Amino acid sequence: MNKIFTFIKPWLYKYKRILPLLSMVIISSAFLSLINPWIMGNFIDFLSNNDRLGMDTSGYMMLFVSSTILSLSASYIHNIIVVKYSTKIVFDISKTTLEHIESVNNNDLGMLNSSSLAQAINSDTNQIVNFVFSFIDCAVKNFIELIVSAYFLIKINYTIFIIVVIFFILYIFLYYIVKEKIFNLNKVFIEEQVKFFGIYENLIKFQKFISNNALVSPMISCIEDSFQYLYKSAISLQRFIYFLRSLDSFITMVSQLIVFVFGIYLIQSGEITLGLFTMAISYISTFMSSSSNFSIFWKESSSVLPSVYRLEKLINIPYSFKVSKFDEKYRINNAASIERVNVDNLSCKVGLRQVFSNVSCVMEKGKVYAVVGDNGSGKSTLVDCLLYNFKKNIAGEIYFDDCLIDKIDLYDLRKFYISVCEQTPVIFEGSLGFNLFFGEKKEEEESLLLLDKLGFDLAKHNLMDIISESTLSEGEKQKIAIARTILRDNPIEIYDEPSSSLDYSSKTKLINIINQRKNNKITIIISHDKEIIDICDEIISM
Repeated sequence: MNKIFTFIKPWLYKYKRILPLLSMVIISSAFLSLINPWIMGNFIDFLSNNDRLGMDTSGYMMLFVSSTILSLSASYIHNIIVVKYSTKIVFDISKTTLEHIESVNNNDLGMLNSSSLAQAINSDTNQIVNFVFSFIDCAVKNFIELIVSAYFLIKINYTIFIIVVIFFILYIFLYYIVKEKIFNLNKVFIEEQVKFFGIYENLIKFQKFISNNALVSPMISCIEDSFQYLYKSAISLQRFIYFLRSLDSFITMVSQLIVFVFGIYLIQSGEITLGLFTMAISYISTFMSSSSNFSIFWKESSSVLPSVYRLEKLINIPYSFKVSKFDEKYRINNAASIERVNVDNLSCKVGLRQVFSNVSCVMEKGKVYAVVGDNGSGKSTLVDCLLYNFKKNIAGEIYFDDCLIDKIDLYDLRKFYISVCEQTPVIFEGSLGFNLFFGEKKEEEESLLLLDKLGFDLAKHNLMDIISESTLSEGEKQKIAIARTILRDNPIEIYDEPSSSLDYSSKTKLINIINQRKNNKITIIISHDKEIIDICDEIISM
């Protein structure tokens, strides 16, 4: 439990002013719900001692209706507050997580598969926040209910209170017995769930590869095996939960039976009235329910802990690129003035494999550079080095003019220094305009003119049209990737196999655009296309 609140404390602190209000609403709701048993008990005694119904009857009824309305109103206000601020906290945690992802080494991020990453940011965040707000509600409300119920039970009959306390202790003892067991079962179940959906996701994601290599049967077998483990862990967890619920119900039933028998004896002996006994039954039910709720939340906390661990694992990936002091000379305003990139004796290792060694080159403004080499020689890895994705894995230096790369803020580097046209274009489901600008303000006329120059069919798609991976051809995707790289207008432009999906006419247009823009840019092209290589001023062999 402490682990959960330690994790979420920074975000709760941000909205700390709402917690007193939330507590007041919960306390009000608890007290109002506790009034009704008192009203009903006194009303029963009133009816038992009066032959005729008078004005007092209507008074009791009005009091009961009023407390019910006030209780419902308090519950409504409580729900509004919880929904409003839990949504804000979920957004804040997700935002923090995403901002952190943008600032870490992509290789470090790669240790988390896409399914676990999506789960961490989406379901895990919601699960933690919902649990915390539910627990705050439970802790405040049930504490009030325990205290007030105990007070009334002592006032009604001390012996009844002792009986209830004995069964309350049984609840506490039950929790301490099972808490470790339920945590381990939940942990195993969640781990198997992540494994299963990870395999399932890969089955869909790499369907073409699997089909082309006749791997359907072994992949199906793999997912069946994973499902069996998931199924067994789910059954084990549910069996144990059912056992606990049954045990809870049994303890409650026995306690109620004992109190009922003892209560009849007290009524017959004249120690308590029927109204007081009815009141006692209600407060016993509230007392036992409150104690049961506490144990339930302690049990449920074990199911939330894996979510906390996953998010912590993600958020605690070190800021590989953050340095204590950046060179102010090379902040945003000076990005456009970059005249050259100097790669000095650069070597890179990925895992145990030495990708390339001792690469040196100088790339200057106004020139186009071709990066060539065999598959696996490190052409794309060199781009990763320029984007500072391999800090832990590289030896040598990279300078932007006279400034070392680690003296430049990572966000500045990727936002204002370098634009990359990826080999496999990424297309988000959304408008064409969003895929070009990503929400930034750009000249629409300029973007349309550029798309037209690239041979993009503007009669088929306008900037407001909703597009996706499935609605575009490979050539259209590549033209969009090229266009958004150009529209960013950064001093360094990198194109990774930009002509691979272009027809001859579109490739010719791309060549013309590169030649027209090169005077103000450092242009780097990874390509096997001879016509593209021929327009380059220098060749960098890997």
